[in-house]
Amino acid sequence: MDSGFGTNGYTEINSATQNENLNGLKLLSNGKVIGVGYTHLGDPWYGEFAIMVKLNTNGSPDPGFGTNGVLIPSVYTNYSQAFDCSIVNDYVFISSFMEDASAYKRFALVKVDQNGNPDPGFGTGGISILSIDQLTYGEDIYYGGDNKFYIGGSSGQSGLTAPRDFFLARYNYDGSIDAGFNGNGYVKTSVGSAWDHAFALDMGPDGKIALVGFTAMGPTGDNDRALTRYLNDYVPPVFLADFTASSTTVCYGNTVNFTDLSQGTVGSWEWTFEGGTPATSSQQNPTVTYNTLGTFDVKLVISDGSQEDSLIMIDYITVLGDVGQADMPSGETGLCGSYYAEYTTGSVQYATSYEWVVSPSDAGSLTGSDTVAGFQSSDTWTGNYSIKVRAVNDCGDGAWSDKLQCVLWLDPTPYFLEGEGAYCTGEPGAELSLENSQQGVNYELFKDGSPTGNIIPGTGSSVSFGLISNDGLYTCSGYTANCQENMSGNVWVHEITAPAQPSMPTGPETVCDNDISTYSTELDPDVTDYNWTLTPPEAGTMQEVHDTVNITWIKGFIGNVLLSVQAANDCGDSPESEELSISVEESPEPFITGVQLACSDEEELYSTQENTGSTYLWDVSGGTITSGSGTHQIVVLWGDPGDGWIKVAEENSNGCITVTDEYPIAIDDCTGITEHEGDFIRIYPNPAPSEVYISLNTYNVGDIEVNIINASGNNIAKLRIDGKHSSINVNTSAYPNGLYYVRLISREKILGSGKFMIIH
Repeated sequence: MDSGFGTNGYTEINSATQNENLNGLKLLSNGKVIGVGYTHLGDPWYGEFAIMVKLNTNGSPDPGFGTNGVLIPSVYTNYSQAFDCSIVNDYVFISSFMEDASAYKRFALVKVDQNGNPDPGFGTGGISILSIDQLTYGEDIYYGGDNKFYIGGSSGQSGLTAPRDFFLARYNYDGSIDAGFNGNGYVKTSVGSAWDHAFALDMGPDGKIALVGFTAMGPTGDNDRALTRYLNDYVPPVFLADFTASSTTVCYGNTVNFTDLSQGTVGSWEWTFEGGTPATSSQQNPTVTYNTLGTFDVKLVISDGSQEDSLIMIDYITVLGDVGQADMPSGETGLCGSYYAEYTTGSVQYATSYEWVVSPSDAGSLTGSDTVAGFQSSDTWTGNYSIKVRAVNDCGDGAWSDKLQCVLWLDPTPYFLEGEGAYCTGEPGAELSLENSQQGVNYELFKDGSPTGNIIPGTGSSVSFGLISNDGLYTCSGYTANCQENMSGNVWVHEITAPAQPSMPTGPETVCDNDISTYSTELDPDVTDYNWTLTPPEAGTMQEVHDTVNITWIKGFIGNVLLSVQAANDCGDSPESEELSISVEESPEPFITGVQLACSDEEELYSTQENTGSTYLWDVSGGTITSGSGTHQIVVLWGDPGDGWIKVAEENSNGCITVTDEYPIAIDDCTGITEHEGDFIRIYPNPAPSEVYISLNTYNVGDIEVNIINASGNNIAKLRIDGKHSSINVNTSAYPNGLYYVRLISREKILGSGKFMIIH
C-alpha cells in the first residue's frame, strides 16, 4: 500500500445511509481522480442515484467538490446508476442509465465538466437518452481516435430470467447517436438463449471492436464466457514507438547498435541511454558505448510534429565485467553409491551461469548451471572423487574453484529374500535365502522389524540363513562400514500341520435337475487345496473354487446323490468329510401350443400339458389374458397388429420351476375379411378322436369355404360346403393330437369360427 495516499494507502467516504459503489475511474490532466458509480439515498434498497467523486492527487476528498468530494450531477433527476467514465480535455463523459416515467431503465450518456456541471450543448442539457428496451446498461465507455464514443453493455427486458443481448453503440462527440453505425447507431447481439451481458470493450489496431462478458444458457443462470467482435468503418492511424538492440548483454567497454522499428511517419527521434555514451541521441539508429557496469534503461520518444509516442525498456541493457574465482563447493563429502546429493557455491558478481565438473566422470553425473548442482552418484563405481565449479559470462570464464575432495562407498544392491516360509509340524524349520549377494557386504535377518543376530557375509552368489523355526515376518538388510540398504521382499515363517477333516459341505439339499447350486466347507487358512467328490459323478458337472464348488445338475438325472470334500496342503491330505445327501428332483417341461398367426382384436386359446400338482404363471406381450390365468390353458385377446409372444412358468409339486422360451405370435389386422354377426357353427365331437362334424345352424348362405388351421397357424385343409348342404364331416385320424381352428368364409366374410381338439 502507498502510505502517502489517503489514510495508509486508501480512502473511504461514507456519503449515504447505505451502499455506495464506484464502478469506474479516470485521471484529470492535473492528476486528480474522478470516479463514478451510484449510492442509496433511502433505506432499505431504494432511491439509487448516480454519483461522481473527486479526489486530490494524495487521495484526500476534494473539499470544493460537492460534499466531502461527492456529488450527484444535476442531470440525473430520477433513479439512476453510473458504470464508467472517459475524460477528454478534462471533460467527464459518463456511461449510465436513468429510469423514465414508465420505470424503464434507459441508457444515458452524460457530459459534465470536472466540477460536475453539465454541458448544455451536449445532448439535451448535458444528457443523451436512448430508448430501445425496458433495460439498457452501458457498462464500459471507450473514446476512439475518430472523436467518437463507443458504449458496451446489455439491453433487453427487465427481470432475472428475461432475455437480454450484448449491446454496442457509437455516439458523436456532441452526444448524438451516430446513425452511420449499423444504420441506427447501435447493434444488439444474442449470444445464448437467455441473458447476455457485456462488461468491457476495447478497440484493436484495425478498428474492430471487441465485447466481453457472459451468457446464461438458460433460466437457471449457468453462465459461460462470451466474447464478440464487430467490424467498424474506422481504422486508427498507426503511430507507435518501437526499437531493438544488437545485444542486450554487453561486456564492459563494448558497443550496442540500436535499430528504430517505429511505425508511422516519424519526424524526430529522442533517445535516452542510461549508463551509455552518448547519454542521448537524435539519430534514428544510434550506436552506444557502455563503460559502466550494471543494468540500464533505454527510452525512445518519436514525434511527427503533431503527435508523439514513447517506449521505455526497463533494465534493458546489462553491462558485464570479468568474473572472479568461484568458492570451493560445499556439500556431502562421503556418499553411498546410487545416492543423490546437492553441491553449492557462492554467487560470483557478473556471472550469468556456472559450470560444474566431477572427476572422474565414472563417479556419477552433475546437473545444474546455477550456484546449485545436483549429483547422482554411480551404483557401480567406488573410490575418491572431486567436485569443482567456475563462474562464466559472455565476457569470459572465471578461474576454477578449489576442488572439494569426496569419497563414494559401496552401497549394497537390494536383492530378494526368498523362502516358502511354511514348515510342517516335526520339521526343523523353513529355509530362508538371499537370491544373490556382494562380497564385502554383510547381511542380517530381521524378525518383525528387530535384528536377529543371524548375520552372513556376502559371497557374490546366493547365500542361505539356514532353517528358521521361530515364527514371524522376516526381512533382510545388507550393510558395509558406511552404507546400509534394505533387501527386497519378506517371508512369513510359520508352522503348519496336515489339514483336519473338513466340515460336511453346506448348501441346498433338494435341487432341481436344471439348477446350478453352490456348496462350501469351512475355510482353513493352512489348506492349499480342496478336492470335491460327487457320487454318482454323472449327476452334474462341478466347477471347484477352493473351499466352494458350483454344481450344474444334469437335465434328466433324478435321484439321490452324495457330496464330500477333502483338504490338502504340503503336509498331507485330510480324511474325506462327512457326505451331504442331496435329492435331485425332476423339473417340469412345459410346451406351448396354439395359433402363431392371430387376428387383431380376436381371442385365441393357448395351452401347455396339464400336470397334477403344477401351478402355471403366464406372461403375454401384445395381448391380454381374458381367462385361464393360473391354469394350464389361457384365452388371449390380441391387440394391435405387430409381433407378440407368450411364455409360461410351470412350478411342479417338487418346487421345481421351468420357464419356456418366448412363443412368437404374429398379430395380423386380417384386412379384407370381416366377421359376420351371429353364431353359425357347431363342431362335434370335441375332442375328436378320428372324425369331426362341422355343421351350420342356418341355411341358404351360399357356398362356404371351410379352413382348418393347426396350432402353428398353418392352413392344413381347405374344404367346401355347397349351398345345398349345411354340414360336412372331416376324417381326423391322420392329424396329430393338438388344438385346431375352424373358419367358415363366404364372399370374404367370416361366417363363423371355432376350435376342436384331436386326441387319439
